[in-house]
Amino acid sequence: MAKNQEFGEKSVQILISAKKQKTISGSFSIIGKGLHSGRDTRVEVHPAEVDQGIVFQVFQNQKDGIIPANYNQLHSGNRNSTLTKDGISLSTIEHFLAASWGADVDNLLVKVEGEELPAGEGSCSFWVKNFNRVGIKEQKHNRAYYQIQEVLEVGNHGRYLFALPSDVFKITYLLDYFFGSAFALCMTFSENEGKFCQIAKARTFAFQDEVQHIIQTGLGKGVRESALILDEKGQSDKKFSVEGEPAYHKIIDLIGDLMLIGRRIIGHFIGIRSGHSLNHQMVKLIAKKARLLDE
Repeated sequence: MAKNQEFGEKSVQILISAKKQKTISGSFSIIGKGLHSGRDTRVEVHPAEVDQGIVFQVFQNQKDGIIPANYNQLHSGNRNSTLTKDGISLSTIEHFLAASWGADVDNLLVKVEGEELPAGEGSCSFWVKNFNRVGIKEQKHNRAYYQIQEVLEVGNHGRYLFALPSDVFKITYLLDYFFGSAFALCMTFSENEGKFCQIAKARTFAFQDEVQHIIQTGLGKGVRESALILDEKGQSDKKFSVEGEPAYHKIIDLIGDLMLIGRRIIGHFIGIRSGHSLNHQMVKLIAKKARLLDE
């Protein structure tokens, strides 16, 4: 990666890249059902100024509030990522943020009427299509990155997430049915392979023995017709949209959650049965290391 400045010598290094920040060339709007709530939400996505980042303006219960897409507002949701500020919450933001990463967008104003972002078919491909439709434009300021310099680890009880030094952003994910599993699925995504539009099709999923609990807790209402249901052998009730789809969806979730750090990351992430909880722990760990460099 071309860069003109480097700061820090510890776990996380700040890089000022020769790449410019980007936003969208025009606005677009979407109405759709939330992944878990199943309720309709209206979203308008607008260009934003440099260094603003991705900001949600949420209209809810006859009031509105501004919630930056940042780990400081992170409230770990049940099977999703939720942002909360001043009594207003917005759920399932990870697919939108992953699509923003994939579209190479840094700065957006996202106006939301509702409590959860639309789910589409449970992937992020419909967001990517809309970004591509309105187009992307380059802005004046350079983009800053965080680069992993030392191995970072979070996890326990057989679930782990590692961040390793690398010259590119890369994710490897291992999915299985836990210990004694009849199947194991391991997929890798690297930013320099240029196949994000393919993995963006990866839909959310659940294992058969989780379905009853999901229904009882009122989750997944917006995608029950499209989500993948896997048995203990990793076989689905639906044809995969892309080979390795369940593992790629976990990669999509991790990309979206990492966007909450506020800067893009350069490093190789390895997830072993990890999910949103460990993603959030890793985000906060990287942010903590990066803050030490900023001081």
